[in-house]
Amino acid sequence: MRRLLWCSLCFFLCGATTATADLLSLEYEGLDRRVWLENTGEAPRPLIVYLHSWRDEERQRKLVESNYQNLAWESLDEQARQHGFAVAYPSSLAGEWAVSTSYDRAKHPETGELVDDLGFVESVIDDLVANGIALEDEVYLVGNSNGALLSFQFMCRPDHPFAGVITMIASIQDHAAKDCDPKIVPYTALAGTHDRILAYDGWVYPGGRTLSVPETMHIFVQAHGCQRQNWHELPDIVPEDNSKIRLIWWSSCDTPDGSVRLLRMEGAGHIIPQPKLRNADWVKRAGGQNQDLEASEYILDFFTGNADLPVAD
Repeated sequence: MRRLLWCSLCFFLCGATTATADLLSLEYEGLDRRVWLENTGEAPRPLIVYLHSWRDEERQRKLVESNYQNLAWESLDEQARQHGFAVAYPSSLAGEWAVSTSYDRAKHPETGELVDDLGFVESVIDDLVANGIALEDEVYLVGNSNGALLSFQFMCRPDHPFAGVITMIASIQDHAAKDCDPKIVPYTALAGTHDRILAYDGWVYPGGRTLSVPETMHIFVQAHGCQRQNWHELPDIVPEDNSKIRLIWWSSCDTPDGSVRLLRMEGAGHIIPQPKLRNADWVKRAGGQNQDLEASEYILDFFTGNADLPVAD
């Protein structure tokens, strides 16, 4: 059983276009699940579903205290408003998406089994479409870290509901890759070569492993029928970050050239690229940050078919 409730309609952002931010409650598998919705412009409209990264118990506590407003990514919301998109931010059960049995907080409190996060996210989409918020054929997926791991599970299903996907700072898990049958949609991966959390070359964890980023890309390059790999470097706008971005794209495909892309952040780690520098301690722990690209801007450009990136001199 599921039911979608608008728990709050009192968050307003003022400007040339009216924008509302709503906290939604969805009953799924007998659990009260939450979704933060940034909703702008005429309805129905294109929708981005953003799957957040892993949160420890302290960050999860602060999220609940914020009434789930901390789910939102401010710069993504701004880009979405400019392009007439809505953004839905589903919340994992307790800070962890159900991508592996090693994630205890992603288990149902009554059954002890992993919750059905794929079904939960699809229910969110179904209800937003049914309520006239989202266009059924223009739903896009962005996954960050732990959220990217769940995104790969979606990507390996031929019937997933997304018209395009972007994964950030993660690669596919071995169990997801085993029987992967991808639906052919435009896809970009962002990955840092110095990632210290989910390593570029793959990572072994209790119960399985993540493949390397090149192995991950190979799955989707093959699915698109691509024959040729191309690349160029983006301008090194902030040389002080000791990182450059190499755009790798595939051509001679069964789909339009550039439908499969990798933004390889050389010298950067487990942080999405953005000009604003993150906390110095986290940057060091994560393996570095690239500041040459605003990830949120790229996301909207890619989903609207305008993601031509500049070439370094």
